Amino acid sequence: MRKLFISLVLCLICVSANADFTGTVTRVIDGDTIIVTVGGENKRVRMYGIDAPELKQAHGEVSRDTLSEMIQNQTVQVIERGTDRYQRIIGIVMHHGIDIGGTLVLNGFAWCYRLYDKDGLYAIIEYEAKSNHRGLWGAGTPVAPWVFRKEQKKGKS
Repeated sequence: MRKLFISLVLCLICVSANADFTGTVTRVIDGDTIIVTVGGENKRVRMYGIDAPELKQAHGEVSRDTLSEMIQNQTVQVIERGTDRYQRIIGIVMHHGIDIGGTLVLNGFAWCYRLYDKDGLYAIIEYEAKSNHRGLWGAGTPVAPWVFRKEQKKGKS
């Protein structure tokens, strides 16, 4: 029953919206940012509502590599939710009807980024990953990427 509920949540995230654009993933930058090529134009997309470990952080490369295995050179649909201060498109990335960001959170390769997850749906999925010790939740106490970035910035000052 719980698995059915999680599947429904992943589907409901995007049921109400149509894709703003469709393209091919030509590069996976890290666990939550990709380049999608649409008609010869490269669009940098930051996944909505999630935050993956930084590459220099524990689980960072695994997160990126997992995302790459999922969608590198694949066609994805992007539902735009805005742009960030770096002019990246913030979007829900779908592949064959599956919410890729939600899947990363569900399998423990990313956190719900509560500050930006306006719907609050990824928090439910993260709880499921934590409860089942998936991915980065498997051992120890992982450091959230926003905490890691803050500590790195503090160390450079």
